[in-house]
Amino acid sequence: MKIKQRSIYLGKFGSDESREACARIVADLLASRPITPPATSAKTQVAPAPSLTFGNLAARYI
Repeated sequence: MKIKQRSIYLGKFGSDESREACARIVADLLASRPITPPATSAKTQVAPAPSLTFGNLAARYI
């Protein structure tokens, strides 16, 4: 899910965990509360952001 240019991992697509997290985040938005991403567990870890951008890659070949 992407909100305000921020990606939030909700869990495996279609899982009960992801549906519950989505419902909670939408409720927070509708109530004008701060968005709290779901806590990551051992089985739902967020991948690190890539350090190489497309622009940097293109600059290496120019």
